[in-house]
Amino acid sequence: DGGDSIDHGQLAEAWEILRRAENMKTNTHHDLEHYYEDRVLMRWPILDEMPISVDSFDFNASTGEAFYYDEKRTLSGNSVHVYVPDEVRDAMDGSFPVVFVLHGASGDPIEMVESTGWPGLAVSEHILLVAPVNETAEYVAALLDYILENYPADASRVYCTGFSAGGVSTAAVGKTYPSRFAAIAPMGSAGGQTVDGFDADTYDLPVCMIVGAADDLNVSIDENGIRKVVGLDANALLQNFAINELPVEEQDCILTPYWGIPADDYETFTYHEMTYEISRYYSDRYEEPIIEGVVILDLIHSYTDHMARLAWDFMSHFSRLPDGGLLTDGDESRFPYEAD
Repeated sequence: DGGDSIDHGQLAEAWEILRRAENMKTNTHHDLEHYYEDRVLMRWPILDEMPISVDSFDFNASTGEAFYYDEKRTLSGNSVHVYVPDEVRDAMDGSFPVVFVLHGASGDPIEMVESTGWPGLAVSEHILLVAPVNETAEYVAALLDYILENYPADASRVYCTGFSAGGVSTAAVGKTYPSRFAAIAPMGSAGGQTVDGFDADTYDLPVCMIVGAADDLNVSIDENGIRKVVGLDANALLQNFAINELPVEEQDCILTPYWGIPADDYETFTYHEMTYEISRYYSDRYEEPIIEGVVILDLIHSYTDHMARLAWDFMSHFSRLPDGGLLTDGDESRFPYEAD
């Protein structure tokens, strides 16, 4: 206004606009010849205009204590943000699904949740979203205990997803605590990571893997132009098939680009100018696919505002029974099977 003083309210508003613009800039796709020339701006939710609010607190995993603060802002390495739709908050005696959303390296939990489409989905599907800074499996498990005790959360419908390093952590969480998570969806990390000691005789673990076709951290291209999903841990992808007892003798990316494993079902569609290819793999124990591989054409190591819908459409079919068995909404199949 021509004066010498700074209007801190206007400064905060300007920062919010710039922060969103940066997020939209980085969430783009490109063709392989013109690296940053072909861009798609992603939709950013305006939470003030939505029936959803955020609880922010620091959580001490050792003591199980939470210290709430008024700002929706990440203050420390123990900060947690819980997105609660109004209808969920009004029904505190209800029982609603929980999705842990894990951020990438140097990323922020708030950005991760709000740039991948989760808030709108949380409102329409009545989901509790939990976004911690600390993503170790042990911390997430302790935080889950707190969420189940203090929010109207359904212990049988707990899921985990995340991007890049958050996708790696997602696999660690799900594979370390398979009795507590009904399904996982690592993004931008292919299969996530390999975890030793998984008890495949007792547990199945549904996995949806989402990668960009032009993500050179996840997709390799050999001298013949053959594309293969390798991820941040090449063995993790095959472990996801092994723990669900889906035999894979050899990957052949010449016949089956990207995943190298022939799918039982395949779908391709375009949404918001981007093309998605979904490969589905079934176990004879369930009507729903136990593994999905999603390739987003032309996407680099970044995310889109449709990833939440992809992950949720897969994960929401599954629930985890108290004995660790897996139940689908399509039938009454479960594993382990009940004894006669």
